[in-house]
Amino acid sequence: INGDYETAKEMAKTNIDVFLAEDYDAIVVACGTCGLSLKEEYAELLEDDPLYQEKAKRLSAKVKDITEIIISLGGYEEKMGNLNYKVTYHDPCHLVRGMKVKAEPRKLISSIPGVELKEMKKPDACCGGGGSFSLYHYDLAKKVNDRKVEDIKETGADIIVTGCSLCRMHIMDGLNRNSVYGNIIHT
Repeated sequence: INGDYETAKEMAKTNIDVFLAEDYDAIVVACGTCGLSLKEEYAELLEDDPLYQEKAKRLSAKVKDITEIIISLGGYEEKMGNLNYKVTYHDPCHLVRGMKVKAEPRKLISSIPGVELKEMKKPDACCGGGGSFSLYHYDLAKKVNDRKVEDIKETGADIIVTGCSLCRMHIMDGLNRNSVYGNIIHT
């Protein structure tokens, strides 16, 4: 566990107040880690403050990943252009295990005309980034990442898609270290 908890608590309270000041239907996130913080970790961080813990729980109910929103709204399929690529998807730990978002990114990717979704063996296996884990334990993180890169290579995908900026950076590091070149896209 890292960080300045007192400042984090103050920032969480400020964010909660800003988000709850209006009656939004949803708080849309494009990052599994940020989404999980809003959805679960704020309530944990503020467990010693009953008022803000309750507010954090109200906020939690509104937090949605961008893919959940796009899929729920529908109509996006008609607006897609054709892309002739093999694509694989890496499930970020915080998105798939934390926010429980798994099907929506795949549905969105698969709906793109011309795209062939090539699942890797273990799409939900950690890439080794793990927040600050890769900063403090880079040698171990590289080993985990090398397995992810092998799984990616076996798909023959032209493009790798993920919903986490840290996963994107860490996977890119692994691809570069292993001389695997391709495109990686953060959803």
